[in-house]
Amino acid sequence: MNNQKIDDEIRQALSGDDVVAYDEFASEQSLLEQAFELLKGRNRWLNIWVMVITFSFLLLTFFCVWQFYNATEIKDLIGWSIGIGISFGTISMLKLWAWMEMEKNSTVREIKRLELQVARLSKRLDE
Repeated sequence: MNNQKIDDEIRQALSGDDVVAYDEFASEQSLLEQAFELLKGRNRWLNIWVMVITFSFLLLTFFCVWQFYNATEIKDLIGWSIGIGISFGTISMLKLWAWMEMEKNSTVREIKRLELQVARLSKRLDE
């Protein structure tokens, strides 16, 4: 069953006000919106710090690449290439961490949507 078919079945089961709320909450955030959301949460200071460290390692990578191409000795070439590898690895790990944070935020948002739907259903059953 594809997602569009499931969404259509959910819309048919909802009442008028709930359809409007469902459509409002059903829209997914873009990648850029998810990235900016990292700067809003409870851990925003940590996310900002990770972004600063990532940018610093990016600058270090460019510096190592520049030095690698200017080096003439084998020992220097090996040293700068190790620096490039470590910088790339660090950037990769920090980016992975940021992606996992964005995925966590998406999951929490979906759970809150479900909680809202359950609360509305509970309210409707009480009436």
